[in-house]
Amino acid sequence: MFAMYDVLDELISIVISLLKRNVFQKMQVIESTSIKYGK
Repeated sequence: MFAMYDVLDELISIVISLLKRNVFQKMQVIESTSIKYGK
């Protein structure tokens, strides 16, 4: 039972880190494109 929760915890943290990385990359892309076309 506890092992299951450990696995879930692991998966959740991995998913969160992946989402954060994706969001960060998207923000960078949006920033660079807005800088390109904003001026």
